[in-house]
This record gives sequence, structure tokens and C-alpha cells, in this order.
Amino acid sequence: MGTRNTNDWYHEVKRYTTQLVHIRSVSPGQGEILVAREVLHLLQQDGMEQAYTAIGLDPLPGDPTGRQNAYAFLRGRSQQTIILFGHIDTVDTQDFGSLEPIALDPDALAAHRNELAAIAPGLAEDLKAHPGDWMFGRGSIDMKSGVAANIAVMRRMAELARTGNLKLSVVFLATPDEENESAGILQAVNFLVQLREQYGLSYLGAINTDYTTALYPGDPRRYIYTGSVGKLLPTFLVIGHATHVGEPFDGIDANLLAAELIRDLSMNDELCDTVRGQRTPPPVTLKASDLKTNYDVQLPFAAYFYLNVLTFSTTPAQLLERLRRYAQAALQRVLRRIDELEQRWLGQQANIPQITSPKQRTGLVLTYADLYAEVKRSIGEQRLTAELA
Repeated sequence: MGTRNTNDWYHEVKRYTTQLVHIRSVSPGQGEILVAREVLHLLQQDGMEQAYTAIGLDPLPGDPTGRQNAYAFLRGRSQQTIILFGHIDTVDTQDFGSLEPIALDPDALAAHRNELAAIAPGLAEDLKAHPGDWMFGRGSIDMKSGVAANIAVMRRMAELARTGNLKLSVVFLATPDEENESAGILQAVNFLVQLREQYGLSYLGAINTDYTTALYPGDPRRYIYTGSVGKLLPTFLVIGHATHVGEPFDGIDANLLAAELIRDLSMNDELCDTVRGQRTPPPVTLKASDLKTNYDVQLPFAAYFYLNVLTFSTTPAQLLERLRRYAQAALQRVLRRIDELEQRWLGQQANIPQITSPKQRTGLVLTYADLYAEVKRSIGEQRLTAELA
């Protein structure tokens, strides 16, 4: 590998990246199947078909679109094994605006730098700082260039394997669905277990070639991170009480409760993890909505949202307990505020007698496990099982 010129690597990876970007692979969708096939084509082209110990497409069980992981395996002189992996799907392209028809064409987009800078915050400064050092197009950074780099490395490793000079064994994986529900990498875990058992491998570690970003404006450094970041997606279902808008104190606005909790949790740095001087970004909401399907004049009965939480060391159980406390505090604040508002509002109305025993609203915070246990106790396990089925 050391005999290759740096420019050879650059142009090879750029060519692979361009070919992968040209394929629309928004998740979930059929395009993820096409890009997985292209990955295999790039690995095997120029007479490399027989260079791999194993290569192919591994289906995602039960996947409604029939998606597959692309994989390749090279057996080296040692059972010790390195895994190279990355994802081949992308988010959608609507954010390109009027340039969406060429969102998958890096060369065409390069001619529209000024228009891109107008819709992409910070791009103008980046272009000025590093002119000519950018490839545009959906997926070029996240992360088809990373997969392209893995393809180039894997092909060089295959050359070594053909001559018996590959010391370690290497597994290559390109997975779909990272931008959605992570079905690809979840199946990849099963595949890696099976491969280990079949060939007696010992996994040393995995290298994920996804992109990294600057830590601050003007940061001149490029980073390689060790370890891993966990991602949790806690979901909140908020149940209020429907009532006519003319009688708001007879109900509870589910959106109000959800908004109060979102205010407490989104961008809350108390929920960040810190390990060895590295700190996770604060949580943010990825979706929030009530459950109304049409217009009416009632308060929304229910709302939900989910929160993206990145972790280094916090366990799901620890996070759940912290979120329970936040939810309980937010619920009590909103209920007391509505109680106080009702009394103040009533006191400002003519011909309404003073109420000596003001209403005290109550609420309850339950985890899914709490709710499951309560319903099971109420209706019995057999009926609960049947209802969930």
C-alpha cells in the first residue's frame, strides 16, 4: 500500500464518491438497494471479482423495501480482524431548493457555489477559507466519501491478499438506513457474529469513516476519534384532556404540557456527557406534534415528541430516571400555573362568586414499563397480549 502515490488515492476516492453520489439513496427507499449494488461493482471492477474470501449482499430480514448490506471479507494470515464500515443512505434533497434537480451532480453543483452559499449557513466562509477544496452533492460528506475511502482501501488490501501478504483479516460493510432506524447496522451485528463463528475470527476493532467537523470556527485541525458515541431517542406521549376552546379550564392542552417539557430538555447542557475532556452536544427534539388529524375547536387530547440524546457514559436506565424527574417537575409547574391562572381569571369576571375551594389539578408521569404493568394489572396479561398483537 505504501508504494501508491497520494494523488492516486485522492483521484480514486473522488471517482468512487462521485459515482455513489450520483445514485439517489434517500432512506428508506429503493435507491439504497441500487447504491449497495454499486458498492459491490466498485469493489470487484478491473478483475477483482475473485480477490475476496467472501463478498455479496446480506438482506435485512423483513425489510419492506428489500434492502441489503453490502459486504466483503478478506482472510489474511491472522485471525485478528479489522472492520471497515459506513452507511450508504442519505437524507432527502428538498433543502437544495431550486437546485434540487442537480443535488446528486457534484460537477453541476460546483457551478452554483454562490446559490449554495445563500441557502447553506456558513458555506460562504468555508469556501473563502478553502477555495477549490469542496465536493458538493447530497451524501458527498455524509458519508459516501467515507465509504469510497473504504472501497479504495479494501481494493488495496485485496491486492495484498492475492499475493499472500495481507497480515490481518479485514471485513468491509456498507449499510443502509442510518438516517432512519439503523436497520442496516443492526443486521450487520448479526452478520459479524456469524462471520466470526464461520472463520474463527477475533475482532480487534472497527473503523467508521463518517465525517467529522470543526470544533470551533476557524479550527485548522482534523480529528480522529476513538471510542463510540451512543444515541438514545426517548419518546414522550403527553395526554391532556380535550375540551371546547370556549371552556379551556375544563381541559388540559397537551401541546402546552409538551412545550413546557421541550423547553426544559431541548438544548439542555445538563444532559450532556463528558469523558476525557470530550463533551457530547446537548439534546434536541427531532419531531414534535399533536395527534389531531383534522381541524376542530377542541384542545388537543394528546401530543408526542422525541428527543435526540447523545451519550458517552449515561446508560438508558440513568437517562430515563433523569427524564422522569424533568417530566414530573414540568407537569407540576404547568398544572399549578393553570390553577393560578384560573383563579386570577375568575376574579376578573363580573357576577362570578368567589370560590373558596379552588381546583387542584393533578397528573401522573409513567414510563412505558409503569404503564404496561398498570394495564396488565387492570385487564390481565392475556387480554393485554391480545390487544398488543
